[in-house]
Amino acid sequence: MSNEALRLIASETLASVPAGSISPMAAQALSAPTRSALHEVALTLLAGGHLDAAERVFRALLDRLDFGERAAVGLARVAAQRGDPAAAAAAWQSCLSGFPERSRPLWYVELARAQRQLERNEEAEECLRQCIRRFPAFAPATVQLAVLLTTLGRPEEAVILWRDLIQNSSDGVKSSWISGFANALRSAGQDEHEDVLLAQLAERFPKEPATLAFRARQAARREDWEGALALWEQCASLQTGEATPEYLNGRAMALLRLWRADEALGVWRDLVKRYPDSASGYASMAGAAEELGQWALAADCWSQLIERFPDRVQADWLFNHALCLVRRRPDPSIDAAIEALEARFPESPLGRRMAIELAYRQNLGLRSLTLVVEDAVRRFPAERRFLTQRVRILLATGRLSDAEAVVRELEAEDDHFALLSRWRLAVDQDGEQSIREQVRSVVAARPWALQPGLELTDFLLALWSPWAIEVAVLVCNDLNERFPGRASVAYARARALVMQRKDQRALEVIDSVPAAYQAQELLELRAWAAARRGDEAGARRLWQGILAAYYFPAVHAPEPRLELIVPEAGGTTHAEVTVFVPVRNERAQLPEFLRHYRRLGVRRFVVIDNMSTDGTEIYLRAQPDVILYRTADNFQAANCGMRWVNALIERHGAGGWCLFADADEAFIYPGWESTPLALLTEYLDRTGAEAVAAFMLDVFPERLTESAENALTWADCRYYDGDYTWIGHVRPPYARPVGGVRSRLFGAQEYLHKIPLIKSSRAVYIDNHESTSARFAAVTGVLLHYKILGLLGKRDNAHQDGNPFQTDVSVEMMRRYARYAARLPALDGVELRMSAVSQMMTDSLSLADRGLMQAPIEFRLWLERLGSGAAASPGTE
Repeated sequence: MSNEALRLIASETLASVPAGSISPMAAQALSAPTRSALHEVALTLLAGGHLDAAERVFRALLDRLDFGERAAVGLARVAAQRGDPAAAAAAWQSCLSGFPERSRPLWYVELARAQRQLERNEEAEECLRQCIRRFPAFAPATVQLAVLLTTLGRPEEAVILWRDLIQNSSDGVKSSWISGFANALRSAGQDEHEDVLLAQLAERFPKEPATLAFRARQAARREDWEGALALWEQCASLQTGEATPEYLNGRAMALLRLWRADEALGVWRDLVKRYPDSASGYASMAGAAEELGQWALAADCWSQLIERFPDRVQADWLFNHALCLVRRRPDPSIDAAIEALEARFPESPLGRRMAIELAYRQNLGLRSLTLVVEDAVRRFPAERRFLTQRVRILLATGRLSDAEAVVRELEAEDDHFALLSRWRLAVDQDGEQSIREQVRSVVAARPWALQPGLELTDFLLALWSPWAIEVAVLVCNDLNERFPGRASVAYARARALVMQRKDQRALEVIDSVPAAYQAQELLELRAWAAARRGDEAGARRLWQGILAAYYFPAVHAPEPRLELIVPEAGGTTHAEVTVFVPVRNERAQLPEFLRHYRRLGVRRFVVIDNMSTDGTEIYLRAQPDVILYRTADNFQAANCGMRWVNALIERHGAGGWCLFADADEAFIYPGWESTPLALLTEYLDRTGAEAVAAFMLDVFPERLTESAENALTWADCRYYDGDYTWIGHVRPPYARPVGGVRSRLFGAQEYLHKIPLIKSSRAVYIDNHESTSARFAAVTGVLLHYKILGLLGKRDNAHQDGNPFQTDVSVEMMRRYARYAARLPALDGVELRMSAVSQMMTDSLSLADRGLMQAPIEFRLWLERLGSGAAASPGTE
């Protein structure tokens, strides 16, 4: 290159960059330029970011033998600094091919870095291996290969590389090496070796952020969240520049586990704002929002994750996004979300798992759920969660031998799926007492992981037995100690304490959860707490929010199609009590039902006939005080008809007192024999009550008979079991009795609590046993329940699998029906009474004296005044 050419390049270079970009010394060198001076200037321009000018100089030097190698390297660096991995890869490859004998190990590493950016990972791996073969002592190549292998899901190979590098290094081990080694061990499932590395790291590099990050992760694994938070904050303070996403993510998680949820969300929001390409930040924030019950935020986070990283979408991202749509009010896009999940990840069981979740949420009944579960098992026969669901389906249809076969298949592995399924089968066969001792010994013998422990707790609480609740409390206390800051544990623990009627301890647990948590379970617990403290207005507001946010078929199912068959015959006053009753093939029960309530003074019945075929409609058409509706809607989808009842209470209740009962239930209350309902509701109005709680007291005859000529009637059912136990309950009416003749004969723990009498507009039924918050009267009643007669009537209608109960209701209800069907034949002609347990029905105040109804002294005094003709208001002398 001539001196004139050198001066021309120097002149163009000086003209192309801003004044001051080149030092005075370099500018002076360019006044009489040499190739060496030009090369130094090009490096200066590259360091200053003047890439076009630097490239011009490097290209000018490229054809010079003495500077060609350095110019080629310079051009590769220019391409890399421009963020053009394709150009960088080509340039580094040109260096290696153009100067094979003078190649440097760094060239291989830089080429591999560019190839990784282009997702040419196989080429990057081969490039690094060539470098290691040629330059075995060049540690950066081994480091990059180990990192690459870990990223590619081959951490076992990376572990070998890291171990050899650290053991054979003569220049000293860097903290980043041990950090990478630990990451590979963690990815390979060899966490037990991390403690050794951590000790090495802490000893050799005690102040390195990598050391602190290790210690923070270890503290988090130990559930030491105070320690983890302090360490993550130290990491951030020592980090040069901005805190890394890992540090922010770790700090946010520690804050969440310390119940500082608002601060945690603030850190996550800052993380995704500063690092919009941090997939882990979005995923962690979404998971936290799910824990908080902030489903809209969670759904938005999952959506952002899916949109921002379309090439990295994972099945669990789509699953969790769909879950957010399911957990609140029904979203019309949920079916499309499940279809998208299964179309993209047909090999993943998460799509079928979401379909099962949706079937439960929609409450469509056993038939619909069975189709979904059987399809899931067919497609994923080894999926243990699906097999446990199949066990529940088989138990619900009385197919115990088939259930036994599935349980044995599950027991090939020793996990909670097998254990809980075995216990469910044992309960169905021999009752919950049959597993009592085994449950206690197994629970005491093993520490439960978080999710299995919660599923065990749900199983125990669903037994509704004092011993099982006691064990559940122990499990929850242990989980709370080992997994602090978990809202799901707090909910389960509070619910168990409520069931034990340890209200003060339950209140303390509920109060410990910050306001940011808005999950349905917690909102219901808060409503219970408000009612327990006498804050009825607060409880009512909470229930309004719960209904607005979450799905209850009794309230939110589609508008019912109710055809008016017999309109109201005459006028009525709002002071009168209106009875609401859904029926299906209840012709045999209706005469006694109407007779009883007419005796109480009822003059208005609203009946919803769900397509009866036994003459029910013909009979009801002839009744002068019946308003008759007909519907073909699905009984289960309407939450056992409660969607119909709520709709008609709005239409016919009109602010008055409404009495809901089934056709086999007779509502009674203390003093009912001589005190009509109109006087009772007058008393309730004067005392400010809005509802009366009761429970279904199963009454039965001495024995069952097959004689059609001597068909049993209500009058024959003169006995009841008096061994009820009251369990605390989160939802109104806040107490649930367990026991009774059906528990004794069939081993079924029924939902016996009800709220039969309610003031319209003060509360709404959320199912046929519970309502939203209301001011309950101190006096309670019972519903004399003639269920045994109903079972007897269905006995001769068994279909081929032996179960006469063909109504497509929920899984748990069908399980109880299956037990009825299996055990009913053995009761023919058998004495049903049990010594010291069964008692004969007498007067209502005797039931109150025995604790089956509540009749406070003020109410008893009021009854006495009524009997004496006094007209004093309740509570006065």
